[in-house]
Amino acid sequence: MQSLVAAQAAELALRRRLSQAQMALNNLLVRQQGKPVLSDLAAVEQAVADTLTHFRVEGLLVVTVKEQVTEQSMRAYRNRPARCESRASLRSAARWNRKP
Repeated sequence: MQSLVAAQAAELALRRRLSQAQMALNNLLVRQQGKPVLSDLAAVEQAVADTLTHFRVEGLLVVTVKEQVTEQSMRAYRNRPARCESRASLRSAARWNRKP
C-alpha cells in the first residue's frame, strides 16, 4: 500500500512525463537548423515509438501522423517540357489517451 503523498508524487511525475512527451512529439516534424529532417512515414513512426519509449508513456498518448501529397504543375521553360511535381508533407499530433 502506498501512502497518499507517494501516490500524488507518482501522478505528478506521470503528468510531467506525459506533457514532456507530448511537446517532444509535437516538435518532431518542426524544421530547425542542425536537426535531421524526417521525410518518410516509416522514419516518423520509428521516431514516435522511440520518443514514447524514452518517456515511458507507451499506450498513454495517441499519436496520429498524416501524409499530405501536393501536386503542382510547372510550366515549360526554354527546352524543358511542362511537368507536374508532387511534394509530400507530414503532420503529427499527439494527445492524451483518457480511456484506459
